[in-house]
Amino acid sequence: KGHFLKYHVKETKSYQMRGLSDLQQNVIHYSDRPRRRRSALASAAASAAAWRDEDHVRENRALYREKFRAVLPILRKYLNIPTPQAGFYLWPELPIDDIEFCRSLISEQNVITLPGRYLARSDETGNPGENRVRIVLNDELSQCVEGAERIAAMLGHRTLGAPKA
Repeated sequence: KGHFLKYHVKETKSYQMRGLSDLQQNVIHYSDRPRRRRSALASAAASAAAWRDEDHVRENRALYREKFRAVLPILRKYLNIPTPQAGFYLWPELPIDDIEFCRSLISEQNVITLPGRYLARSDETGNPGENRVRIVLNDELSQCVEGAERIAAMLGHRTLGAPKA
């Protein structure tokens, strides 16, 4: 019967408390009230305004195109990577196991990527993400280029040869 606070999250946050005084319970209850009383009209207006704003979308698309142009030539020395038409990541096929690639990359070059098999489901034909990797380009351009150079350095130290055609 010690003091504890249990959170239960659904549409609003509710608290179940035991061992707290009435004053403590009232303070916690009322401190959360403004968050629970959001106006549906205000939320709808904010959402509509956000969906009308296309400037940030155009800016982000331009930034990612610039990142693709900078990073792809570095990685294509070792990997066959198509140019994405949209998105924020690359999805190359690897010449080695995707989990081994990611483990080696983080231990040798301190670059984190995600094994492709973790993003797909296996079925009777196999896993479409196996021997692929997700390389996310969310950082600043200079950091993306540095990451690509580190990936290329790791691949260059291995005897992987030229990319598959």
